[in-house]
Amino acid sequence: MCLFSDKIMRDAVQEDGKLDVSKLSSQGPTLYELEIIARSSSAIADVASHVLRKSGPPKPIPLEIVLDAPSWHYFQVVHVNLASGRCTPAEALDWLQAVKLRCEQVTTVFENSVRHEMGLRGVPAGLYRILAAPETAGVGTCIRQALISGMVPDIADCMDAICEVEGERWAMFYSLISEKDRPCDFRSLGNLFYIYEVVRPALAAKDGSTATELESSGPNSALDDSSSSGHSDMFDSALRLRANLERPLILSIDDRAERKIYSKAQAFIKKIRRAPQIPSHPLLLELYSARRVFINGNTGGDSLYWKDPSPRPLGMNTTAGGPELEAFGVIRNLYGNDCAQNLQRWFSEAGIHVSGRT
Repeated sequence: MCLFSDKIMRDAVQEDGKLDVSKLSSQGPTLYELEIIARSSSAIADVASHVLRKSGPPKPIPLEIVLDAPSWHYFQVVHVNLASGRCTPAEALDWLQAVKLRCEQVTTVFENSVRHEMGLRGVPAGLYRILAAPETAGVGTCIRQALISGMVPDIADCMDAICEVEGERWAMFYSLISEKDRPCDFRSLGNLFYIYEVVRPALAAKDGSTATELESSGPNSALDDSSSSGHSDMFDSALRLRANLERPLILSIDDRAERKIYSKAQAFIKKIRRAPQIPSHPLLLELYSARRVFINGNTGGDSLYWKDPSPRPLGMNTTAGGPELEAFGVIRNLYGNDCAQNLQRWFSEAGIHVSGRT
């Protein structure tokens, strides 16, 4: 999933290039963040519980659910201003630390929500484990160390850090990238890492592996109705394929707005299957859910992240008698009062200020 909303991220960078960290540090849960977590958690639990039921007796290594939220990826937003001297390394560090904190807080809420949904489906905690996506090979650490030293981070140093931390797995992945597609700046490196996180389990797996990984790297999730016979048959086929071919199965749950990432990831999966130096024959299954919040009647098909009005409430046309609807009110109407109250409590416990009516 993403953090905050596009509007808030843009507002945190002023026109003169200065950074307004208060726009990030004082921001309560956005409608996008709340809706993403509510919808994704339910879908992840639906898929995970089905996988566990169909995969037979519990395996020594439980199902892994990886929650992927960006942190250092947002450095690209301020890098140009930092390199041009419009903000200082200290200011950029404060800004990046605020983003990192938000990532940790939101991931904690996300994990609580997934565990809650798994419990509602009667899945024992010992049959699965939830992991936060690693801070992508020390890139964030490399960036922060440069900023602490008063320097502008160098992408070459970050690439060296990746090689050192990720080792053979990154080397295998990077060998599949054509020269023209290799990263040249922090934006292209961030975009590449979204793909790397998807295919990471395939690079780590060895022949004979029966590992199954559910990865939610994004906003919305899985199936419109995972209990339908068509969807059930699709999962059964995928699981039979895993059992017969003994190859890792990766289920990626995300919003359809992120399909470009998975189209590129599927291309890498094909390369991995053909690569003699990679002893893995993975299967990537993409799962998307129908959206439940639409912008302007969905005429443009926009994602909520790009159009989220937070921190303003919805229905601001009060002069024409339109009601104000707070973000938690939207969640309550869509997912029920229990979901809204749980999210309010989890965000508050994570240290994110919660205001407004629920």
